[in-house]
Amino acid sequence: MIFFNHDYYIWGIVRNKGKKYDMYLHNYKEALLYYLYLVSSKNKVYSGFRALVNISGRTLRYLLEICNEIFEIAIANEKFLYVEPKAISYKTQTDAIYEISNKRVRQISAIPEIEINIRTFIIALGKICQAHHKELRISKIEPNHFSIKSSSGKIEENIGIFLKEYITRGVLIKCKNSKVKNANYIGADEYLYVLHPIYTLSFQISWRRKQKIEFDIKEINTLISNNTAKITSLDKGTQPIVKCNG
Repeated sequence: MIFFNHDYYIWGIVRNKGKKYDMYLHNYKEALLYYLYLVSSKNKVYSGFRALVNISGRTLRYLLEICNEIFEIAIANEKFLYVEPKAISYKTQTDAIYEISNKRVRQISAIPEIEINIRTFIIALGKICQAHHKELRISKIEPNHFSIKSSSGKIEENIGIFLKEYITRGVLIKCKNSKVKNANYIGADEYLYVLHPIYTLSFQISWRRKQKIEFDIKEINTLISNNTAKITSLDKGTQPIVKCNG
């Protein structure tokens, strides 16, 4: 790890404190690591095939793209040879993963026919999630997805069109909200909208689906407005207020 020479020793001490600390470790270990990496302005390290599969969101083209980038960097920097393969360093794997994630964010395009700028929304969402990851009190554990709160239980048509485009393009993943309080009620918060894991590393946030952020209709309309001034003023209980540069 980057931060501690004796990180496993430290976690071992915490484990020996008892059940309370063991539960804290289980719930907050990854969140604390993301916090430490962010406040230290360092990239979290990723390596191993399982990590590649998870970060690719089990999307084959993303997995192949990451693997190709890893081999290209390894050939250039580590003199890797296919005829005599050897282990590739975690640094090369990490650099390749971040490169592909950043590339994917840069390549997000606008949809002029319905006047929605996908990139502006994703950057805003990513920065809101990142702001939560940088909170010392960790009020939200590794957020990278959201639900929509509506007093009427319905989503406005313009928001529905917007979300459909994101899901179709694979930027957001739509899934059932298993924690809806009333199982007999079907409303706007019936679904969760998860940022595809391939985009999460660009914002140095977790790819794991832990705790959600809840937006109301007004906030969602602000996020899809493409009005950077309004988006910048949006504060989801994080400090500092999120800034979106597009």
